[in-house]
Amino acid sequence: MADSLIYTAQSPETCWPELGGKAQNLWHLSRQGLPVPDWWVLSTRALELACEPMQEEIQRLLSRLNTQSRLSLEQTSFQLQQLILELEIPAALREELRTALPEEGIFAVRSSALGEDSPLHSFAGQLDTWLCVPRFQLEDKLRQCWAGLFNERLLVYLHERGLDPTRLRLAVVIQRMVESRASGVIFTANPLGDLNELVISAGYGLGEGVVSDQVETDTYRYQRGTQEWEVQLSDKLKQVLPAPGGGTQEAEVPEAQRSKPVLDSAQRITLLALALKAESRYQHCQDLEWAQDAQGNFWLLQARPITTIPRGQRTVFDNSNVVESYPGITTPLTFSYIRGAYEILFRNSVIRMGVPHALVFSKQTVFRNLIGHLQGRVYYNLSHWYAMFRLLPGTEPYIRVWEEMMGIRRREEQTGQPRLEWKEHWREWLGIARKLGKIHRNLDAEMLAFREKFQRVSQAFQAHDLQAMDSHALLETYTNLCSDLLYGWEITVLNDGFAFIFSGLSRKLLEKAGFADSREIFNHLLCGVAGMESVEPVRSVIALAEQVRAEADLHDFLERHGEDPEILTRLRYSRFSEFYTAVETHLAAYGDRSLAELKLESPSLREAPQQLMRWILGYVPGSLTVAELAAREAEIRTQAESRLQRESRLNPLMDMLFRYCLKQARRSINYRESSRLDRARSFGLVRQIFNVLGQKLAEAGALEQPRDIFLLSIEELMAFVYGHGWVPSLKLRVAERRIESVQWYAQQPRERLLTQGPVGLNLIPQRPPEPLEQGSALQGTGCAPGLVTGEALIVTDPAAVTGDLKGKILVAEMTDPGWVFLMISAAGLVVEKGSLLSHTAIIGRELGIPTIVGVSGATRRIQNGQRLSLNGQTGQIQILENGASLPETASV
Repeated sequence: MADSLIYTAQSPETCWPELGGKAQNLWHLSRQGLPVPDWWVLSTRALELACEPMQEEIQRLLSRLNTQSRLSLEQTSFQLQQLILELEIPAALREELRTALPEEGIFAVRSSALGEDSPLHSFAGQLDTWLCVPRFQLEDKLRQCWAGLFNERLLVYLHERGLDPTRLRLAVVIQRMVESRASGVIFTANPLGDLNELVISAGYGLGEGVVSDQVETDTYRYQRGTQEWEVQLSDKLKQVLPAPGGGTQEAEVPEAQRSKPVLDSAQRITLLALALKAESRYQHCQDLEWAQDAQGNFWLLQARPITTIPRGQRTVFDNSNVVESYPGITTPLTFSYIRGAYEILFRNSVIRMGVPHALVFSKQTVFRNLIGHLQGRVYYNLSHWYAMFRLLPGTEPYIRVWEEMMGIRRREEQTGQPRLEWKEHWREWLGIARKLGKIHRNLDAEMLAFREKFQRVSQAFQAHDLQAMDSHALLETYTNLCSDLLYGWEITVLNDGFAFIFSGLSRKLLEKAGFADSREIFNHLLCGVAGMESVEPVRSVIALAEQVRAEADLHDFLERHGEDPEILTRLRYSRFSEFYTAVETHLAAYGDRSLAELKLESPSLREAPQQLMRWILGYVPGSLTVAELAAREAEIRTQAESRLQRESRLNPLMDMLFRYCLKQARRSINYRESSRLDRARSFGLVRQIFNVLGQKLAEAGALEQPRDIFLLSIEELMAFVYGHGWVPSLKLRVAERRIESVQWYAQQPRERLLTQGPVGLNLIPQRPPEPLEQGSALQGTGCAPGLVTGEALIVTDPAAVTGDLKGKILVAEMTDPGWVFLMISAAGLVVEKGSLLSHTAIIGRELGIPTIVGVSGATRRIQNGQRLSLNGQTGQIQILENGASLPETASV
């Protein structure tokens, strides 16, 4: 076997160095028992043996190659290929071919380069393939396959990827043809980054028509979490079939089949199972070519890893709940603060519950990464939340309650987080229940102590003269404030846990009592709870609106001056002193309760009182008063209690349990709302520090304007002020962040993300775009991510394209692998035909060129010279009017 030049699925693993990428993948598929047509591989040594007499001439020609010169490229490629096409097949190889392969049948002949179809290089469309080759033509196709090593597009591709053509070792796969009824490609993850989505492209006939975009295809998208299919059917007019004398031919699809799905539901499920089995073997997302024969059997023809998805551990991100606190874009300053706060609060909470210190501190990575910052948005890192919960025994039911309360939809993604073996720590677990019970019994006293401590810290902070402090003193004040605020705040986290638990139990008991609308009636039973401090800001604004409603002159004054940033000064020196005093009282108590209040970059009502005036004026036209609001809440609760009394089917013991759980839920929810208002106040204190620090740094010339500070992280500010990091220029860093923020505002990442490996290497899947107006925008399938604005160039004949393509967006009806020459220089590509699996799409992804395919009527609706804005991920193409362009800066 060591001297053999031909290998098969039965060859040992020691043959691997001679197989090349395609054949290695076929060997794996075959060994896993997956259906693969018979195949034979001519090892890399076969080409080396055949080329021995001409090695010096090959090296001489390659040494003269200049890939920047089209003439040099054409001449060198032609001369190298002619050498190979005229070589003599070695006698030893010819004999092995005679004995190994059957005398009858038709075959596919494919190049298989070492490193091809690997995680780093796909070589998609760059190496040659021949289909439906009769037995007597195999030697000719073998020479042509070898000669393909030196075709022009591959020489350019190798140059762009930094690969040396002389070091590329080429094997050849000969595989028995499947005369396909249908064929296509299946991605076990969307190449644009969505690991939850599996994509099938299917057409009639041989796969050549599908991968080269010659035929129309159906697309089937499968969501792993929900197990739902999205089906996109097309009218399939053409198919590629075997030609009588060898090779392939284009044919029409019978009219009765054109509008029917290529794959029915059962066939999709069968193909899905094969693909997932292959993915499990490789432990990575796969791009698989498949075929279905006339008998309905599925075959896997090729496998390659999806090169745009990195390898490694999977991580689940979700912003279903956290987006309420941090809507839209969140600046680096806010994120750096809250990331540290989450770490301290939840680590201390777990310690308070009795989890051993050694175990907690062995999981520091979990606590330091409870939240993520992706494309400017804050996400929960659910993988780490679940890992944190599993430090405690019996948390599975609690996790379900927590997910429901947080609005997180449960999905069974695999995240690579092992479960903790509780048996190793059983003694410690026995004490956790006792500690939780003690905390719950003392909750009133602990929450009172927390509120008193917060008031002391707040009052002490207000005694500081921040304006008199320099940068060092301001950051020292910030550090001390964090220590004073965050250590001890964990009682609010533990109280939230009790709120989740008792709310969940109450709703379960309401369901047991026969209430189908358990969520609604539970919410009604929570109305009118005494001491619910979070309602007080609303009541205060309603009271202010009552004053305005009662005094027409005051109403007119606010209508005229309410949008003036100096409205408080105007009120102070007006004749409406009583109203001014009431507004000042509101701001003193609730000035931090505002829109996006937990984002440091969001101005408080004290900084922007115009928002308060808008709220007040908004309430004036109505008739709602504070008394009516209280009466309304009391009425809702009374009706719910009456209904509970009439309709509950709980026995006395269960009813007693329900009322206890409801009481505890009300208590903890009351505390939760109060602590959330204090949380807003604490952010107000932190905001004051950084507002003054931004002012100081702007005055010193380190920043262009005070609010630029929000585009910097706390770590960067510490490094700049204290000199323990390399931050030479805050202005340069801010400029970089402004560019990033432009991209963030243009992106719309999904609310739930599944990443693999280093998160920064993942393509973040975007939400489906909203329907666009006809005429101003086009929609296709995004294949290679990136945002670009440029001038359209309609290409009908790629050979006729001349001149500088820099900054041009090429628009064409269709493409082929040779377009790699044009793509390298262009800013982007729009094609009427194609799919995610097109060679052009794959190359666009690898070379980082924004590419959109499947854009109906693109060459008709886009005119030469029009400015286009492309989103290569969502597939949106905006036709910009009058030379408009995307914004270059964004404000914070």
